Amino acid sequence: MIQLNTAFKVDLSNLVKEDDSFTLTWKVPEDLPYFQGHFPNQPVLPAVAVIDLVLHLISQVHSQDYKFKNIKSAKFAAVISPNDELEVQMTYNKSKELWSSIFKNKDQDLVCRIQFSLLCEETSATRS
Repeated sequence: MIQLNTAFKVDLSNLVKEDDSFTLTWKVPEDLPYFQGHFPNQPVLPAVAVIDLVLHLISQVHSQDYKFKNIKSAKFAAVISPNDELEVQMTYNKSKELWSSIFKNKDQDLVCRIQFSLLCEETSATRS
């Protein structure tokens, strides 16, 4: 199992948080375990890794564990490779209870967009 806290190597010091959104820059680690076998000689970050990252980021920023309720849409417009620098924008729409995640490259081109709903994970302290 991949340890998300250490695998993604997200630097939260560049986090900009506003009311219902936050933005940060993420440099894709070249030793990210998701690259193993995907693909030899030309590593590409699989979509499942991006989805894991989204969940990890929201959990880290809000200090709460979450799980996906549903993924409404996911569009991957470009390949993510080791050492890419990406701007990650996360926005929550309270009225629709829907998160939107947008990843852009250094040229501000869309890399991916994901819309989804989350549920708070039950912790041992909240179980009855």
